[in-house]
Amino acid sequence: MRIRKIAVALMLMGVAPVAFGIVSTATILKRLVVIIDKLEEAGQQVLFAQIDNITKGNKDTQTYTLQQGASYKIIVIGDQDRVDDIDLQVLDENNNVVGKDDDSSNVAVVDVSPIRSASFKFQVWAASMNANDAFYSIVISRNDGSGDSKKGGKNSATELDREVE
Repeated sequence: MRIRKIAVALMLMGVAPVAFGIVSTATILKRLVVIIDKLEEAGQQVLFAQIDNITKGNKDTQTYTLQQGASYKIIVIGDQDRVDDIDLQVLDENNNVVGKDDDSSNVAVVDVSPIRSASFKFQVWAASMNANDAFYSIVISRNDGSGDSKKGGKNSATELDREVE
């Protein structure tokens, strides 16, 4: 387990952007590794994980193809130092909202079970932040049902937010 965490950390450090070269990605990276660990313990197969930059007042959009018949969990985690509230909206190929988390926590979670295989958009924005830019991470996982749901099956944003602090 420890080797996997180190490998994920090294991989992400190599692709993580640096916002104007002054803010460390270490905090968001640690939070990301905790979320990945919890998802895998709960039987989720992590398919995609990324650290990105978000600016105040703007939405960042990621696109990912989800397959029909599978169940997915999309989690967005805000940078603890600069983001107080991060939100997530998932749209299908016709721009219909299929899931949204806009509560006041620093973790947003949306579950999606596509009725057809398609490209989905994941829109992320900081509803509250105390800087002009910040880091966030996004994780897309598929429920493979092979884990211990009692051990690591945190489903709500509030539960996950407590886990990563």
